[in-house]
Amino acid sequence: MTRRDVPAMLVLLVAVTGRNIETVKELPAHHRLLDGRAVEVQLTKRRRGAGRWVQTVTWEIGPPGRELHHPGGLYLLLHRLMASGRELSTGPSSFWAVWRNLRRQARATVIETRTA
Repeated sequence: MTRRDVPAMLVLLVAVTGRNIETVKELPAHHRLLDGRAVEVQLTKRRRGAGRWVQTVTWEIGPPGRELHHPGGLYLLLHRLMASGRELSTGPSSFWAVWRNLRRQARATVIETRTA
């Protein structure tokens, strides 16, 4: 995923999951698949007050061909799309792995993978 993809993916996840942007930004990579029908994810919700930041949710994956219409199916698709980026990063616990190509000089290119 590139930096240009991030806003659209954030909006899509907010729309499909019904969660706010702050929660979606901090999605973890770790999840648990439940009988191939749902995915369990521990969300971080900072506004809930001290000691109550973590909430476990179960998202339905949806039937074959309709996964993108369900929070769990969308989460798993994006998780797979960013898997190779997470492997290259120093913070593989984050759901988000964003590719950045930073040019420092006209001829030199620095390639960096970053997790949000």
